[in-house]
Amino acid sequence: MVKRKLDLPSESTKKRRLSIISSKDANPSDSNGFAQCFKTVTAKMHVCVPPSSAADPVLGIRKSHLDRLVMTYFAPAEGVVIAHQNMKLLGQDTEGTGAPVAKIMNDSPFSYLWIQSDFLVWSPASGDHIEGWVSVQSPGHIALLIHDTFNATIKRADIPETWQFVHSEDDETDSKSLGYWVDSNGNRIEGKLAFDVKTFNVSGRTPLVVGSLLTVKDVQLPTIEKTPIASVPEEAIAEDEDDDDDDAVVAVAPNSSDEESDSDSSSSAHSDDN
Repeated sequence: MVKRKLDLPSESTKKRRLSIISSKDANPSDSNGFAQCFKTVTAKMHVCVPPSSAADPVLGIRKSHLDRLVMTYFAPAEGVVIAHQNMKLLGQDTEGTGAPVAKIMNDSPFSYLWIQSDFLVWSPASGDHIEGWVSVQSPGHIALLIHDTFNATIKRADIPETWQFVHSEDDETDSKSLGYWVDSNGNRIEGKLAFDVKTFNVSGRTPLVVGSLLTVKDVQLPTIEKTPIASVPEEAIAEDEDDDDDDAVVAVAPNSSDEESDSDSSSSAHSDDN
């Protein structure tokens, strides 16, 4: 027997695999101008029912699948799940009795079926104007807590240049504090602070909102240098067209089932843990 060593990804490689969400449309705003990030979404999942839950599959699915999604990012719902309700079994009945039917594959003791449920999710999007409580301040960032639950950070590059950081004195009692930020008018930054959402990072165990205190007109976009394209002689183009006549071209039509399989696999990822 030949044993082969597996090349597992290092910790540094895992940290670089970030899932950053920034392409969604901004959420609608309330009368105060703040984005409404809470919404209800209906999503489907392909789940498995263990043999121990055969007597009450609804309760088993809630405990094994839906309850585990609470306070985690759920991609089909595009947000952090706060609660779920109205679960329905979607197994197709081939005999017309109206009862949902689950499938048992080969000799597996688990039964598989599709379900549908309503999810209350928190889903901030790029461009949302929200607010949070300032928790930690340092020369390189401002950390906030949104709804006393979700973490947010504003990096130094997204803080106005007119703001200054005041370092703590040695004789201050709170030795854990590095200092505090003051705005252009000399006001200390504390309490609630409004900012705009840049990205929503869901790669770690705790979702993280990356925000900015700069307006759109204050953001300096990098300039892209255009490289001139060298002209190609007409003789070279004619020779290239003659060579292409000898090659066979096969048109491959896109398979629409690939998109369905990708969505099914992402939804059934929760059943693999069991």
